[in-house]
Amino acid sequence: MKNNEKITFGIIGYGRFGKLWAKYMSKHGKVFVFDKINKIQRKGTGLIPANLEQTVSADIVFLSVPISEMENSCKAINTLLSPGTLVVDVCSVKTFPVAVMKKFLPKNQPILATHPLFGPDSEKINKGLKGLKIVVCKVGRKNAFEKRLMEIFKKLNLKIIFTSPEKHDRQMATSQALVHFIGRGLAKLRLDPQEISTPDYNSLVRMHQMVNNDTWQLFFDMQNMNPFAEATREKFIRSIDKLNKTIKLGNNTLEGLRGNINDIDGSIIALLALRLKVVKKIGKLKRQEKLRVVDHGREKDLINLHHKYSKQGKIDTAFIDKVFDLIVNYSRVVQRKKL
Repeated sequence: MKNNEKITFGIIGYGRFGKLWAKYMSKHGKVFVFDKINKIQRKGTGLIPANLEQTVSADIVFLSVPISEMENSCKAINTLLSPGTLVVDVCSVKTFPVAVMKKFLPKNQPILATHPLFGPDSEKINKGLKGLKIVVCKVGRKNAFEKRLMEIFKKLNLKIIFTSPEKHDRQMATSQALVHFIGRGLAKLRLDPQEISTPDYNSLVRMHQMVNNDTWQLFFDMQNMNPFAEATREKFIRSIDKLNKTIKLGNNTLEGLRGNINDIDGSIIALLALRLKVVKKIGKLKRQEKLRVVDHGREKDLINLHHKYSKQGKIDTAFIDKVFDLIVNYSRVVQRKKL
């Protein structure tokens, strides 16, 4: 394909990022946009609201859908694609969508995995895309439209980072999933700009405000679909919990130590309440699948796990056995009540 030939784009998904992407792609060719939910308004000559068939007929098709919708989207367009169309995802994780595209799109379909490391908020603060980053993972066969797309990225003054899906997800578990986790965790503190503050506090407020503009679906998808996010999240939680305990244990007065006991008891009860919520969900699944409430194999595995944790915490295993006998027996009661 010659560089002076006109190119067409298809964008499936017209959410916050889809709107931003359509605006910039329309500067380089016609853009067909399809969305099952969001209303699409024609803006200028470059943006054309279309049905799925028209959108997929473009030279380059962007899947700007939630990560959890990737499979459904790939199934929907499978038989509509032309062999030369380049399919590009813009998900914030990479190993999962790459696997989905390879599985549910035609065998030799050209695909490209990308992650624009920006959104409407950062684009607004930056006053454009110049200097912002986009990750590119080349995972499919070479395609003429891929070369054209790289040229467009350069014209947009984007910094292109080439890497593998796994390396991307490992880094994003910290630089994105963890940041969004912390930002969402700050929500109940209602952080606002204040007169007496340090630059660090202002950075915290900006992070909190930016991540909370994204949808909950995006948040849960980036946490659950990134294979490395959970381990990073748990490591952070343990670190914060250890730090908090270190601070509290520094107060060696009787009142301070009793306060620690109160807090610890509150944490134990809160965790038991959370455990019972999970138990109820398991009970529901067991009823749906017609499984017995008591699973001796699973309970044996739990006992071994409890003993392991007991030894790590230097607690008598006999004592822990008595505690969990009560917990497990009550869990059985809860499941049998069909609560």
